[in-house]
Amino acid sequence: MKAKLSTRPARTGAIQKQKEEMAQRGKRETRLVADIPSRFHRRLKGMSAGAMDPNSENQNVAIKDLVVEALEGLFEKYEKGDGYYILEKDEDE
Repeated sequence: MKAKLSTRPARTGAIQKQKEEMAQRGKRETRLVADIPSRFHRRLKGMSAGAMDPNSENQNVAIKDLVVEALEGLFEKYEKGDGYYILEKDEDE
């Protein structure tokens, strides 16, 4: 009998759906490395510890998932033209 490599429960809900959609389109996750103020990291840790995935009974929310949610909000904001910075329109979009 082989031992499991991970005891982490499978991801469910919206995050899993998004990953499946990305896989179907032939895309994969890319690592984003960023230095952020430590106060942001502390707040994300606190939010992560107190958050639960609404699509799963006992699954906590990872910091990465909170950051992805924030980035999605940022993209929507700039698509509406409400961003702080002025961006040039990309012809590929």
